Amino acid sequence: MGFLDDIGKKASQAAKAIGEKSEELIEEGKTRVEIEKTEYEMKKQFKELGSKVFLLHKSGLILDESLSVNLKALDELERKLSALEIDEVNEK
Repeated sequence: MGFLDDIGKKASQAAKAIGEKSEELIEEGKTRVEIEKTEYEMKKQFKELGSKVFLLHKSGLILDESLSVNLKALDELERKLSALEIDEVNEK
C-alpha cells in the first residue's frame, strides 16, 4: 500500500500546486484588467481635458506658447475636416 499512498500524496501535492498556480494566474489577470481599465479611464480624461483646452483656445482664453503647436495643428485639422465634410455633402 505504500506505493499507492505515494501516488495519492503526489497527486494531492500536484493538485494543490495546480490550484495555487491557478489562483495566482487569476489574480494576475484581475490586476491586468484593472490596469487596462485605469489606462482607458486616463485616456478618456486626457481626451476630455484636451477638448476643454481646445475650446478655451478657440474662445481666445488660452495663449500659452507650450500648447500653441498642438492647438495650431488642431485648427488645421478642423479646417481640413470641415472641407472634407463639405466635399462629402457636395458629392451626394
